[in-house]
Amino acid sequence: MIGRIMGYSKIDRMIDRTIMCAVSCGGCVDTGDEKLGVIEKKMIKDVASVIVKWSDDGKGICNICGAGPFSPQGLRTHMERVHRSDLEDILLITIGRYTKNNLENYVKTIFIK
Repeated sequence: MIGRIMGYSKIDRMIDRTIMCAVSCGGCVDTGDEKLGVIEKKMIKDVASVIVKWSDDGKGICNICGAGPFSPQGLRTHMERVHRSDLEDILLITIGRYTKNNLENYVKTIFIK
């Protein structure tokens, strides 16, 4: 992918923040990355809120594949290793919903550092 060839891209940053937000036991502590805008932070919170389901005993279940229960650290590892490309697809689809511009033009701006 172009962004990974050039370095750590904006979509990679968004994926990392989405995973961090999703595994924070249901509450998005912070999406605090100064390089992400308000719309990106809202998308991260929205996606993070639906990819994980939390049980009463604090264990997370992956809503993408149904695997689990996981501890928060185990869930983060699962998301990183198994669903990183899925999260990229989900975020790109979400970008298409949040923007009124052409998706292709917006995706080009994501890969600029």
